[in-house]
Amino acid sequence: MRVVHGVAQHYAWGDLDAIPRLVGAAPDGRPWAEVWFGTHDRGAATLDDGSLLATATGPLPFMVKLLAAAAPLSLQTHPDEATARAGFADEEARGVPLDDPRRTFRDPFAKPELICALTPFTALCGFRPVADSLRLLDDIGATALAAALREHGLETVLDAVFRRRLPLQDTVDACRRHG
Repeated sequence: MRVVHGVAQHYAWGDLDAIPRLVGAAPDGRPWAEVWFGTHDRGAATLDDGSLLATATGPLPFMVKLLAAAAPLSLQTHPDEATARAGFADEEARGVPLDDPRRTFRDPFAKPELICALTPFTALCGFRPVADSLRLLDDIGATALAAALREHGLETVLDAVFRRRLPLQDTVDACRRHG
C-alpha cells in the first residue's frame, strides 16, 4: 500500500483548521478549502516517495476532493463529457487564456460530483428573492429566462431547468457577455 499526499487549495471560503486537523498538518492561518487527490496538472498528488501519483496510475479520469467550507459557496454546475469537450475546444479556438476569469471551460473533462459529508453540511440553502433575480436577468439580457420566471414562477422554472425542458442558451450567452 502507498500513501497518497493530496494538494491543498486555499480559497477564501475554506476553513482555517478542519482539513489541517484531518490530514495531520498544523493550521497556518490560511483557509484550507480543498485537498485534491488526483493527477490534475493544477494540483497533482504525490506518493510517499515524492513521485507523482500519475507515475503509478497514469492519468486518472476523476479526482477525489476533500472540502471544508467555512462560508457559503455559489451555485456550481459542471458539464457532461460532450459539453466539456466542445466548450473547451471553442474557448481554445477563440484564444481565451486559461486564467481568464471569464473562461468557463478550463479543461475538456466532465465534472460529475458526489458529496459525502463528514460533518453537518447544507448542500442548498435557497435562492435570492425572485424580484432580485428578475432584475439581474433583465440587466444582463437573459430575457427568455426572465419571461419564464415572471409567467410560471420559481418552482416551475427550476423544475424545467433541472429537467432540461427550458432552453437556456440565451441565458448562457448573456452570462458570458457580462462575465
